[in-house]
Formats: sequence, C-alpha cells, structure tokens
Amino acid sequence: MTIKCPPLYSVWENDKGGKIFVEDTIEEDGTFFVTVVPYANRNEMEMEADEIDAEQWADLIETDGIQQTGVEPPGSN
Repeated sequence: MTIKCPPLYSVWENDKGGKIFVEDTIEEDGTFFVTVVPYANRNEMEMEADEIDAEQWADLIETDGIQQTGVEPPGSN
C-alpha cells in the first residue's frame, strides 16, 4: 500500500475517538514529514506538536485506523 502525504490542515480520526490535526507537511526526496497536534489543541499557538515521517504516518493509518474526516483551513471555524 502506497501512503501519500496527507493534505495540509486535514483532520484525522480513529474509531476510538482519537482525533488529530495536520498542522504542517514537508515533502522532499520522495518522502514526507507531517506535523500533527491533538485536534482539541489545533488553535493553540503554544501547543507542542509531533513531527512524524512517512513510515510513522503509515503506521498510524494501518495500526491505529485513522481516516481523514475533513479539512479545516485556519480561520474556518
């Protein structure tokens, strides 16, 4: 299964209620890095974010079962 870089500002959720927000993406040399924060903290400037690589992102999709549920650009809510 080929994993693509998620869209910027996308919202992802699993069936257990875990929800994350893609705050930033970087694509380079055929791979990517994603910066995510808990969805509830997406508007907090001081919130510590996690940067994960393509392999870790694939693991979230396959192991945790996260699926994209939307896209929320800044200022959309």
